[in-house]
Amino acid sequence: MNSIEWFAQEINKINVSTEARLFINKLKEQAKEMHRQETIEAWEMGRFNIDAIASGEEYYNETYKK
Repeated sequence: MNSIEWFAQEINKINVSTEARLFINKLKEQAKEMHRQETIEAWEMGRFNIDAIASGEEYYNETYKK
């Protein structure tokens, strides 16, 4: 579980309306996509020195999509 998923899980413990819950879930998905893009960009900028992986996308998938 990454920090975004943890945060969403904790927020979901709060008793809120269905509309608010849908909004929270939408924000969670947007945050996860932002995190994915940031990870890919950081890898491609050389912040991660991993020669075995061809691209930032591949790095993200191998690291976070388990």
